[in-house]
Amino acid sequence: MYRELDACTIYLMDRVDKERDREKLLLNIVFFRFFNRRGIYEDLKIKILDKIDESCKNRMIESFSKMQQQGKIILNDAYLISSGDKGTKKHESIINNLQVTNWQALISRIDIAKTPEESLHVLQSIPMVGPFLACEIWTDLSYLKFFKQGWTDNDFVNIGPGAKWGLEILAGKSINQKEQYIYVKELD
Repeated sequence: MYRELDACTIYLMDRVDKERDREKLLLNIVFFRFFNRRGIYEDLKIKILDKIDESCKNRMIESFSKMQQQGKIILNDAYLISSGDKGTKKHESIINNLQVTNWQALISRIDIAKTPEESLHVLQSIPMVGPFLACEIWTDLSYLKFFKQGWTDNDFVNIGPGAKWGLEILAGKSINQKEQYIYVKELD
């Protein structure tokens, strides 16, 4: 399946495609990808997030509690996310971390990255963001022409376990990470 045809990706792009403020773009993409759930903005009764201050954080936590009481799922289980701070609900840890993240500093670090992989590592510095989630965020940013370097989703891919398995079938043998990228380039 093409990523741009994914229902959650379409939902997110419809939400943020006209936004030009890079901090808002990054905040909303990271926020959405943690929850990865269509309808989340409607459930929270917001268009997009401008910032997460104390008032916004409290409103979101209250809304998530109501959603849980109504039996709604608030976190899509499409991929694993760190459990967050001990003794704190996962969604509250996510919101707390997003509130204290310095978005402008992250953007500055992304803007000076020399390679797509380096920019991916910057995204992984966001609390609770691992390699897979960082790649999801990176791909979304590439769709929105976020990168001053002009990178697109054709410039980088994070090879996950399923793709690795497929590449090994094509290669007819077990292959290391360097070989995986060689095979991916050959498929291009």
